[in-house]
Amino acid sequence: MDDAYETFRKRGAQVLALSFEPPEHLVQWQPIRSFQFPVAVDPERQVYEAVGAGRVPWWRLLRPAVIRHYWRLYRQWGMPRKPMGDPWQLGGDLWVDRDGRVLWMHLSRDPSDRPTVKRLLDELDAA
Repeated sequence: MDDAYETFRKRGAQVLALSFEPPEHLVQWQPIRSFQFPVAVDPERQVYEAVGAGRVPWWRLLRPAVIRHYWRLYRQWGMPRKPMGDPWQLGGDLWVDRDGRVLWMHLSRDPSDRPTVKRLLDELDAA
């Protein structure tokens, strides 16, 4: 997302990341990874619940796509640290208009199930 942030901005979109981690946990990421876009926190997971973002069943973590996803992360960032929050919580990607209406939504079925930047841009254009 960082690489495509300006492309989204040029199309009139504001990117916002949402995390259920408390701010004191997110601050630990700053030396490793800083984001160009704002990050909001939802420690009570009210937004996650409102949009229907579920939790991953353990057996879905054994899918080849998930294993490849974590292997790529390992190669890029090294040995993962112990999860601080809920490693089972799934996320999603949404386009929301200024009135708060959801124009498009993709809820992840597992940690590797994320739309590509191209798909996000296509859905933004369609919205």
